Parts: sequence; C-alpha cells; structure tokens
Amino acid sequence: YGLFEAREAMRQSGEAILVEGYFDVLRCVEAGVENAVAPCGTALTDEQARTIRRYANTVIVVFDGDEAGIRAALRSVGVLAAAGLTVRATSLPDGLDPDDFIRKHGAETFKQQLQNASGFVSFYANANETRLGSIKGRTQVATELFDVIRVLDDPLRQDEYVKLVANEIGLDEFRCRASYRDFIEGLQHRANMEQAAPPSSD
Repeated sequence: YGLFEAREAMRQSGEAILVEGYFDVLRCVEAGVENAVAPCGTALTDEQARTIRRYANTVIVVFDGDEAGIRAALRSVGVLAAAGLTVRATSLPDGLDPDDFIRKHGAETFKQQLQNASGFVSFYANANETRLGSIKGRTQVATELFDVIRVLDDPLRQDEYVKLVANEIGLDEFRCRASYRDFIEGLQHRANMEQAAPPSSD
C-alpha cells in the first residue's frame, strides 16, 4: 500500500519505511515521511520485498512496539533480507503504532526514531533483553535469529550476521558459529527425513 506514491521518495533516499497499516502510511506522509509503504493487510510477501528492491536498497521496519508487532517485524526482516535488502528496525515505545506515535509525539520525534533505527540483530536483541539473562533465553533468541539469517543467499553475509548475533546476545563467537552450523544441519536433516518418508495412505 502506498508504493506508487512513495516510489520517487524511495529512489531519492535509497530507503523505504515499512509500517504495518494503511493509517500508518497516511500519517507518515502527512508528517513528511513520503517513502512509507505497508503490506496490504497481510504478512509481507517475497514479491512485495522484490518490488521494494526495485526502488530502494535499505528498508527501515517500523512495526508496533508490542510483542505481536515485534514478531511481525522479525518475519518481515527475513523476507526483506532474502530479497537482498539491508534491513534496519525500530520499535515505538508504549506499544504505539506510527499513527498514534506521530499524533502523540509529533513528526520530528518520529523522524528521530527512524534515524536511530538499528540493524535487525541489535533490534531483536534489545527487544528481547529480558530473555538474555539466562543461557536458555540467549539460546532461544539466537535460534530465532538463525532462522532469519539462513535465508540469506550470500555466505559472507550469513557469517557476518552470526558474528553480530554472538556479540549482541553475549555468546562466545566460536560456539555461536558452531550452533549455527548445527541449526542448518538440523534443518537439512529434517528436510531429508520428510523427503524419505513413505507417502500417506490417506
């Protein structure tokens, strides 16, 4: 939603601002953020991500600051990263969406939020800070990030992101790389088992 109107602003800035809903886009444009777009009421698709890539090389994901919004943001990050886009992200305080945030705090404060958007690994680590106090929590967060990193088609980018995961959530880098390899091997093993399974008799 809003892509036709946002195309030129996306080309000029090299960035797209991805928000969640129609009203968020309208409020962003009213606030002078003309490169804002939103999925059309559904989860972001691969095709939509490739379309964004035609006009911009970086996407700032700005979804709602509640838990559901953060999960939606992470899903979008994976789709965008797989399309070859550089992804930054920010969550708005108090669970506000961009529409409510701009009306409450003003356009300039919202633009500052965009400027301060971090890489998606840092974003997700910060959003799950309460889980990082235990080994189990850090392992779970790492695994959730691995599921995003695996879709990247560039092994060098994967390697750099795994290093970021280790740094951001406080894991030994060597062990984090080993865990990532185990994660990928586990996915491949499950896929092979499913392919080898006999067809259902139903």
